[in-house]
Amino acid sequence: MVGDIMDWMAASTSSPSRPLALGPALGFVGTLAGRHHAGPTNLRTNLYIVALAPAGYGKDHPRKALSRLAVESGLDRYLGPEGFLSDSALRKTIEHNPSQLSLMDEFGAFIAKIMDRRAGTHQSSIRQMLMQMFTSADSLYKGTASAAESAVPIYNPNFSVYGTSTPHDFWPSMSGKGISDGFLPRWLVLTITGDPADGIEPKASLEPPTKLIEDCRAIITHNGAGNLPDSASRPILRPRVADWGVGAKERWMELRLAFKRRGEACSPDLAALWTRTMEVALRVAHIVAIGVDPERPVLTRDLVDWAAKLMELSTRHCIVEVSDRLALNDKQAEYLKVRRWIKEAGSDGVTSSTLKKMVNGEFDLRRLNDITQQLLESKQIEQRFASTKTGGRPSHRWFAL
Repeated sequence: MVGDIMDWMAASTSSPSRPLALGPALGFVGTLAGRHHAGPTNLRTNLYIVALAPAGYGKDHPRKALSRLAVESGLDRYLGPEGFLSDSALRKTIEHNPSQLSLMDEFGAFIAKIMDRRAGTHQSSIRQMLMQMFTSADSLYKGTASAAESAVPIYNPNFSVYGTSTPHDFWPSMSGKGISDGFLPRWLVLTITGDPADGIEPKASLEPPTKLIEDCRAIITHNGAGNLPDSASRPILRPRVADWGVGAKERWMELRLAFKRRGEACSPDLAALWTRTMEVALRVAHIVAIGVDPERPVLTRDLVDWAAKLMELSTRHCIVEVSDRLALNDKQAEYLKVRRWIKEAGSDGVTSSTLKKMVNGEFDLRRLNDITQQLLESKQIEQRFASTKTGGRPSHRWFAL
């Protein structure tokens, strides 16, 4: 079913992108199956997914198509708000309907709001609530009481997020704290690269296929919930537990150990990115298995391998971006920014005068000289007398190593 949703989304637009269709498909199937399905290790089907693509890549179509599919199926109650102004708003949303998927555009702005050190408690607490609900889907989320309202228990919260943004908006918003406190490692990050497809003749209608609508409803029917909404005040005591396929459990344990060792071999500030790789991968594999057979989902070895490769790609992209952009303090942020400017200049390099213009008053030029000297001594950059690829007068230029 995940593949069928992707096929329809890609075929019904003039700018198809299967990677952009993957996130909404996984999130929606996981939301429909939420609270009534458990993986072999008791993991649930809630996911946090962000797709990062350049502007003009067609990020709107998969979100709009999924909304249309939900409405046509009569399941739009499973789509949550497109944003939250406070932690109490998020909590009340899940209390009202404990299995929801929020489709968020301009997601970098949302992350900036909840990661900002100057943000109010009602906004910064959203991040903490998201982390707690991610791991509470198999049990009970109690939350924090306040003077204004008591903490109402939420059983088996199954809240998922699919956000879209550009890399340049998202990564500067994600501070180094997002790694150390475990926020970023909970995310499946889909980094879309390459030139976008455009001007393709759509092969399918914007109207969802009848079979797709029936399959969506079938997941709810197989849950035993019919068309009645589940209550957040009632626990799901006996979820349908997925089976391991032949060799799948052994493969999962093998990969989990391999990724754990990768984390141990990393620098301490990057090691956390590997900690939840196979946990998220197992959730992804489980969702696809439910889409294959909602009555008796089976996690095959091939599914475990595919999901692990997807999460490995996500983690590697995170490591590259974190190394280039995320800082634990202001001085480190300046250092990383200068290194990134030189790196992004590519084979043309960048002159010292151009670097000074890029600083644009963010910090003084003495600090710029100190940073370039540090980068030079650590062999991350070098200075050569060269011209650009298009010719012109040679000059001293900085190049990334």
